[in-house]
Amino acid sequence: MINPGPGEYVHVMEGQRHGYRNLTIGITYTAPGGAPPMHTHMGEESHVLVKRQKVLYALGDKMFVMEGPYIVNIPPMVPHSFQNLDDEVAELVVIFPTNVWEYDVLGYFPFATPQAKALAEEATRAKAQPERR
Repeated sequence: MINPGPGEYVHVMEGQRHGYRNLTIGITYTAPGGAPPMHTHMGEESHVLVKRQKVLYALGDKMFVMEGPYIVNIPPMVPHSFQNLDDEVAELVVIFPTNVWEYDVLGYFPFATPQAKALAEEATRAKAQPERR
């Protein structure tokens, strides 16, 4: 288990240790408001969220909110981070088509910007409103 950022823990399962040639799986446990710092990976990465929770992403120079269930593809070497906007721990499954868990930390958190705060506030406000049927 590693702790890459405030409120985030990751259980990493490198495929080579489990008989796979090209697969690594991580399960992130991200607390409400938690986020890893911006970082990159040498290989492609996919995030899967099964629960109906909201997560704010910074992917390259774009920011957007996703609501589960979803899958997000992150190309190799694209700086990225994510922040849990839910009031419960978010469990993201991260999938790497490689045998190694490697990442380079860029050392900053993108979610203090006015744009990120506005996106988070809008997503939270939308969640608080009941669905109309």
